[in-house]
Amino acid sequence: MVDWQAILAEHRTRMWRAAYRVLGHYDDALDCCQEALLDAHRLAAKETVTDWGALLTTLGTRRAIDRLRRRSSRRQIEVSLENVSEPTVDDGGPNQRIEAAELLEQVRRRVAALPSKQAETFWLVCIEGLPIDEVSRQLAITPNRARVLLHRARARLANTLRREKLTARKKQ
Repeated sequence: MVDWQAILAEHRTRMWRAAYRVLGHYDDALDCCQEALLDAHRLAAKETVTDWGALLTTLGTRRAIDRLRRRSSRRQIEVSLENVSEPTVDDGGPNQRIEAAELLEQVRRRVAALPSKQAETFWLVCIEGLPIDEVSRQLAITPNRARVLLHRARARLANTLRREKLTARKKQ
């Protein structure tokens, strides 16, 4: 029998933070966590889960990326100023906080444009800081495949940045 109360007490904050970092919206992150918990409940009925933290973080991130894609496809950028605590910049003042928030929004849009597995792998490794072995286990792929997906995601993001810089220079 799964002790959901204990699992939630231990892992809900980590799961919510992962979803919030992707979306930047408090209520959307909560919705993604609810969906991820339903996914986890279904999965637990089929097989034994050995690492609830990694599973819930992965499912929360996956749901958040899906929601971000839907948001981007509708071209509706939601900006919620309430309850926003991330990103934080120490002693940088308002300008650095604004720049950090803009950078995070750009990363969100670019990650949403990546193929699903690349986006999930990139976010879980680079933003959430999960080890590649844990990510590969949660995505049901080999560690080598996870490394390839991570490399491709980074390469695509770098190419996108290069193209955007060239376009910006031409406009000047």
